[in-house]
Amino acid sequence: MGAVVRALRWGGGLVAVFLLYHTVFMAPGTRDLWGVALINLQQGQVGVGIPGTNSFDFTAARPEPGDIILGGNPGCSWGHWTHAALYVGNGQVVDTLLRRGVHLQTVERFAGAYQQAGVLRVNLPPEVKAAAVRHALANLGKPFSLLSGRNARNWFYCTKLAWYAYKQAGYDLDPGGGHWVVPDRFTRSPVVTLLASPSY
Repeated sequence: MGAVVRALRWGGGLVAVFLLYHTVFMAPGTRDLWGVALINLQQGQVGVGIPGTNSFDFTAARPEPGDIILGGNPGCSWGHWTHAALYVGNGQVVDTLLRRGVHLQTVERFAGAYQQAGVLRVNLPPEVKAAAVRHALANLGKPFSLLSGRNARNWFYCTKLAWYAYKQAGYDLDPGGGHWVVPDRFTRSPVVTLLASPSY
């Protein structure tokens, strides 16, 4: 047991050094992410948080194709919102998961696994939103990779796919830069309005 504890302490030290390095030396947008992750890690918040359910009424919110659907759990390492997907209409989102890569699923199934859910209404012209939907759908079947940078075109994770779809449509929903795009950054975009279930 002592060897396991020593290994965890050593590994945790490496994680802390890695996070500190990236907090200090990476681009401003990435420093924000690592700063949140480091603080949350110190508080014992690791991973996607504590799963749960919510009662958000998507029918009342009336998501439009091109809106971003958010899911959040308390204790998430990288911020308030845990996951994001692009709404493409007909009750479906383009989502990205480790085992399934880029795929379609229902908005209820996507958001039902989180303690908080919401719709980010993207207030851009309909033709921009339609182009973003086309770009997201064009990437169905591509593999998941959390390590892929913003400009890697063949690997995606949830928020990168939504960001990439809008970037290809001519609008950057996260112009802050950095290696990763996280859901909380979308909420700070000047062109979105958040409609969310009560906070956990």
